[in-house]
Amino acid sequence: MTVKDMIDFLRLQIHIQDKDGTVTQSEDYLALTDEQLTLFLNVARSKSYPDYSLFDFPESGVYGLMLLAKRELFTTLAAKVAPDYDMTADNNNVLREHQMFTAYWKLIQLVDAQYAQYLETSDGAGFGTVSTFDALVNTRYYTRRNYDKGVAPSLSIRLHGVYNDRVEVSWVPRDTNRFLSYEVRVGINPTWDRAAQGRDDIFDPKARFVANIRDAHITMCRVTGLAPDTNYYLSVMVRERNGLFGVREINFTTERV
Repeated sequence: MTVKDMIDFLRLQIHIQDKDGTVTQSEDYLALTDEQLTLFLNVARSKSYPDYSLFDFPESGVYGLMLLAKRELFTTLAAKVAPDYDMTADNNNVLREHQMFTAYWKLIQLVDAQYAQYLETSDGAGFGTVSTFDALVNTRYYTRRNYDKGVAPSLSIRLHGVYNDRVEVSWVPRDTNRFLSYEVRVGINPTWDRAAQGRDDIFDPKARFVANIRDAHITMCRVTGLAPDTNYYLSVMVRERNGLFGVREINFTTERV
């Protein structure tokens, strides 16, 4: 899902129904720009998914991100109308709340319930889509069913230093269950083919194999022997023992001498 898709989704989220059954949208909500809606997405992302940007966000976490963004949005809109109370008392001396504030508050409560349920049926950290009605059995990890229905691991990559002859890179894995290895590759062309059908032929044979790391806690690598002033592609693959894998690739240009 692209950032534009996320913004379009947020624009569909608020419909207020009055006592006569008429459904309308908040004028404050309709006035929000794409930049403002992107801000809500980034606030939600920074709270629970700080290792990712919106542009490399894993599909397995989009639903959780959208729920959190909706909560930020509803809370802001509720705060905007919160001071707007009718402070006159009715016959029972009970203060009447503003209807829009009440509507936003009910939406917030609904989102909280949905997010709590999502955490219970995912991996507990806001990633994954496995439900309690189609659970994967840990003792059958290597079965075909667990492979077909399992969530593939993913990762984000970050450059820490680009020089004229080397680069330093780190990564943060997600959705890993039984780790097997990290594989690092580099080349002057994209190192892997997103459209490849098999698992063994996805990499460009001209790409240089840099490292095969079997320690899950080693998440940083220095790639040496690069040419100056050259554009490179670098990929990191995370493999699980049952065959599931995820790949992330970035490109960079080395410095001039």
